[in-house]
Amino acid sequence: VRGDGVAQLRAAGVDVDVADDPRCWELNAAFNTSLAVGRPFVHLKGAMSLDGRIAAAGGASKWITDDAARREVHSLRRRVDAVAVGIGTVLADDSLLTVRLDCAQRTERQPTAVVFDTHLRIPLASRLVRERPDELIVLGANRPGEVRWKTRAEALEEAGVRVIDVRDAGEGRSVPVEPALRMLLGHGIGSILVEGGSSLTTSLISSSSFDRVTLYVAPILMGNGVPFVGDLGVRDPAGAVRFERVRWRAVGDQQVFEADRAGWLDAVRGCLSKEMHDVHRAG
Repeated sequence: VRGDGVAQLRAAGVDVDVADDPRCWELNAAFNTSLAVGRPFVHLKGAMSLDGRIAAAGGASKWITDDAARREVHSLRRRVDAVAVGIGTVLADDSLLTVRLDCAQRTERQPTAVVFDTHLRIPLASRLVRERPDELIVLGANRPGEVRWKTRAEALEEAGVRVIDVRDAGEGRSVPVEPALRMLLGHGIGSILVEGGSSLTTSLISSSSFDRVTLYVAPILMGNGVPFVGDLGVRDPAGAVRFERVRWRAVGDQQVFEADRAGWLDAVRGCLSKEMHDVHRAG
């Protein structure tokens, strides 16, 4: 990690071959991302209709995808340190954000639940607070003199919930994602699967604070409804968000889109480029 590991191995008589291949960087994507950009590896997940809706106009989202896709999502949850959602998703679904797989695949370890909740609106009666308080982090933004925020924070903490105050919010209406992610890394969260909602996803994409995306596109149309992503400020296709290493595959009745954010691999490589150069030169 400090750049001299290969030299130490060689000095001990170990044959070492250094390969600069994208597949190598992806083997430990979370750790490499945290080194490169100082935040957790952020994986966006969405289940949507053909017209890009993640929920109907009334807010209902169960179920857009079939059992095969939902099983795979639980497998994704199993691989990360945390599953994150916005407060709107909690209020609409009251989900536990846990891994639920067949008995043969069950693990006692559950990912930490993370809720982006500017004003701490999460109900004390929610399933997350009642059933998983010790595994729950709530990210809020307390502005000076906001007494109700402090009262709610104290109530959540008394229930066993970790409340993190992201004071960088200023006059904004939501938790700023970049400082929030850096704080989560400081709390031992190295990888996050973000499962919505639209506002949180939009904030992460707008600030390029994500690394990978997996979208399950179901063969249904909903017309009006909640979009996967909101306004990104794109006024011309030249300014569109781009992806690399794009993969398409079928799962059940869904088509699954998987890709990395354009520039992710370059950022990871660039962070350790000097060390890699020194290792090659020393070899």
